Amino acid sequence: MKLGSNDGGHTLKDDCPELRKKVKNVCRALNLKKHIVLPTQRGVWGPGDLEGHVGLDGKHYVVDLARLFPPEAPSPDEPRAVYYNMLRPELVKNNPVPLSSDALTGWGARDREHGPANSGEVRECSKRLHTQVIPALAAALDRDSATGTTWDFS
Repeated sequence: MKLGSNDGGHTLKDDCPELRKKVKNVCRALNLKKHIVLPTQRGVWGPGDLEGHVGLDGKHYVVDLARLFPPEAPSPDEPRAVYYNMLRPELVKNNPVPLSSDALTGWGARDREHGPANSGEVRECSKRLHTQVIPALAAALDRDSATGTTWDFS
């Protein structure tokens, strides 16, 4: 492993500048921000448990991307949903500010300086999803249904 953490953030590898640059470029294109992972106090692009490898073929491989996109703000009765209920890429990409992959998680909570702001930005994005994006889609579907327009979801 040349980039990331495979031990819960206790150590953080950053041994391949070329791989780091590729991950950074992908995260920027997806509107994801660099953030601090503790206890290392080092900045990472993407989730803290992302792993970057250089294969025997010399190619770069990135694994553990299940939490690449930030979680949707969970309901109080389901706090662990942050580990499986992720925001859609389209929503994150169009968010007014870049978001942290680790917001609202234990990874993000370790950063006492920036963690609360990162989590607040994800809560705002989740709020926008429920108060603007979903209602607008529902209205569009209702409008199209009233005019006989059909949607092909296949």
